[in-house]
Amino acid sequence: MPLSRRRIDLESLASFGADPINCSDSTDGSGISQPSCIKDLSPIGIRIHQWEISTQNSTIGDEKGMEKLTAILEDVANSSTTSAENESVDTGNQKKRRMCPPEITFLDAIVSLKHNKMHIRFNATDALLEWAEAHRYLNHGINEGENGRNECRGVQILQTKDAKSWSKKPSEGTTSSQFYYDWTFASPYAGSIIQTHEESIGDTSSRISDINNRTKWRPLSQSLIPFHLLQDTSQPILLYDDISLFEDDLHDNGDVSLNIKLRVMPYCWYVLLRLFVRVDHVCLKIREVRMFCYFGKADPTLRVDKNVICRDVVWREIMWDDLLNLGLPTDPAKWREGENAGDFARLIGKLPVVELPPDLPRYSSVSLE
Repeated sequence: MPLSRRRIDLESLASFGADPINCSDSTDGSGISQPSCIKDLSPIGIRIHQWEISTQNSTIGDEKGMEKLTAILEDVANSSTTSAENESVDTGNQKKRRMCPPEITFLDAIVSLKHNKMHIRFNATDALLEWAEAHRYLNHGINEGENGRNECRGVQILQTKDAKSWSKKPSEGTTSSQFYYDWTFASPYAGSIIQTHEESIGDTSSRISDINNRTKWRPLSQSLIPFHLLQDTSQPILLYDDISLFEDDLHDNGDVSLNIKLRVMPYCWYVLLRLFVRVDHVCLKIREVRMFCYFGKADPTLRVDKNVICRDVVWREIMWDDLLNLGLPTDPAKWREGENAGDFARLIGKLPVVELPPDLPRYSSVSLE
């Protein structure tokens, strides 16, 4: 659990017209919560300018919770549906595709931003549901010929030598199912917008519709996020958190992690969601989603209107053999986010940008009106 979780002291919050959520924390006068609060698993947050913004850390999902999640993912991956490209998908004659969530999944971790009827949230279940949904349109086995697809919305099943041998092991001696899925958990997830009351994990169809929310975002020709405002050190950070949603060591073949950073300032909030996939000596994938909302005084110098949520999405990928061509390190140890997050961010920023799915614009916005 990250130790950087913090919220400014209550007196300072009040001076900016903000109220605390879960005000049980104490401070030492520096404005930084003490470790007893930082390590707390309960939600913390603030209310500011009609926004209710909160975060919650989580322990690793227990056996019962993981079994429930697995059942939901398999139901989504094996259901018949119609794709975004209007392809009819019939899974009735296929073997059931078995799924498995990441080994370390923080089931109760969440970042939540609510404003009137709109609720933006980030959690592991939503991310994995969208990952599972893409499997409906993928080939069901390694040697299936030309029927089906090899990739859907960035989800694909790596067919490396190790992946092939590993994927066969769980299905030995069974004829009713196949353990064959994207074992790197490379979800195209870009956050969830909930505009209904259907937030039950058991209502799979409504959850998928809410998570995808692909039609709500209006494509833009350029980014409207004013990054210079985020670099304004004269403005305090009222709330900051770094939440891990899931992790996995890919059976000692690399690493995958999905985490989200939240920052709330007196006039805006900002979110960075990052999926990092490293399959040692095979490939690197980084998928970043940035969201920003300005709720301060009208500013004619800004290109973004008040209470408009801006979203930037960028995917970067490279095959391992191409790292040398860009003068980048080939030692897997160099591709781990250590103590110096700034150096790591600059390193992944050198990776090539790849095309996004057609329904996921690089720049987009949605209004609260």
